Amino acid sequence: MSQFECMEFLESHRDKEYTSSQIAGALGISVGSVTVNLNRLWKHQDVTRRKSWKLHHQQYLYKLTEEKR
Repeated sequence: MSQFECMEFLESHRDKEYTSSQIAGALGISVGSVTVNLNRLWKHQDVTRRKSWKLHHQQYLYKLTEEKR
């Protein structure tokens, strides 16, 4: 699993935000692997994230940054 695969997924679904669980399910890989790569992309400002609360726990929603489109 690479950062490139996460970027490809987000590029092909530009108009929506996804959790790491949703991306992992779509790509058929582990959530932990996706989370590590999304955090790296976020630190390099390739993706944006925002906090969301669902069923009393926090999750992040990821989306490709505007300038990367």
